[in-house]
Amino acid sequence: YMRKFVSILLTFLIVISMFTAIPFAASAETVKLDPEKAYIQVGNQYFEVSKGDIFEYVYTLEYPDAKIGSLDLRIKYDSEGLDFVPTLDEYGDDDMTAMFPVLKDAVVYNFGVDGEILFNYSHIKGKLFDSTRNALFVGNFEVTADKGVYAINGRFETLAYSNSDNEIVNIV
Repeated sequence: YMRKFVSILLTFLIVISMFTAIPFAASAETVKLDPEKAYIQVGNQYFEVSKGDIFEYVYTLEYPDAKIGSLDLRIKYDSEGLDFVPTLDEYGDDDMTAMFPVLKDAVVYNFGVDGEILFNYSHIKGKLFDSTRNALFVGNFEVTADKGVYAINGRFETLAYSNSDNEIVNIV
């Protein structure tokens, strides 16, 4: 019984590690930012930008072949210096294929919350994600500030997928 428990626990920890970024210091060097410039922070990376620039943010999933059955994702951004700019199709509607390359129009979203983009997806058969099809969300943000650091980050509220053995795994 204990051996089975340890096996299940290790499997769970391996699965969790696929979706968790563990911050670490790549070097003892401190990032020096010019206080008179604008930057976008994504994780531990900083990108120098200028007012009026459009910054493309891509949220990807990196793990072995799996089918996503359902998810709730929250993208947060600093609205004091960034505006979300939805990608539009030729008819002026939200271009779901451009913003959600794998899930496409099966996504229900809310771009109306200041500083947040909320979306969810659910499908009985799921959608396959792999190393060649892993962009969950692609969004454009317009820089509205002359200086400062403005963060963009994504976080799963819920995620369920099936693994290669067609076993449902729930995360979060």
